[in-house]
Order: sequence, then structure tokens, then C-alpha cells
Amino acid sequence: MRNFIAQGDFLTVTTTKELQSGDLFVEGSLVGVCTTDSNTEGFSIATGGVFLLKKDPTKEILLGQKVYSKDGAPLTTTSTDSSYVGVCLGYETIKATTVKVRLG
Repeated sequence: MRNFIAQGDFLTVTTTKELQSGDLFVEGSLVGVCTTDSNTEGFSIATGGVFLLKKDPTKEILLGQKVYSKDGAPLTTTSTDSSYVGVCLGYETIKATTVKVRLG
């Protein structure tokens, strides 16, 4: 295929936000986890896989529930004005601050 560009599991993107390796990256419908620190010349994000991500500590998230983020904020199950991130792979109580998520 002459028009093939990349597998898409890892993408190089740019942003004006300061992000660290492991942070959730959300720009519209493009969601990933930073594999390097952000910079103005481009940095790498993973667009697939399972990651431990920050969640809203006031919300319970159940196995199999869809999770969302608004502009990279901690995950929630509320889809209103938020981007779909992935599916929860565990049960996390209200006090938990992280959750395992399969992206996409």
C-alpha cells in the first residue's frame, strides 16, 4: 500500500499543554497516554493498551464501565462534554485515585 503511514499504536503529536510521561492526553477525540514528556516539537503517545490512570476519587467505577475525560481531567463515567477514553478493567471504590483502563 503506497498510502500506508503507520500502525497507529504510537503517534507523534504536539500540544501547548505541559504533560509528563504517563499522563493522559486528550485532544477532541484523540486519546492516548504520553510515553514521553511533552514539548513543542512533538512527543509520543500510546493509543492502545492497558494503563493505570487517575480517576475522580468521588466516583465509583465498575468493571466493564466506559470511562471518559474532559481535557485530560481524572476519569469519570460521565460522558457529557467529555471524550471517551476506554473501558475499566477492575472495580474501584469511591476513595480510589486510579483505575486500570484499556484504551479505545
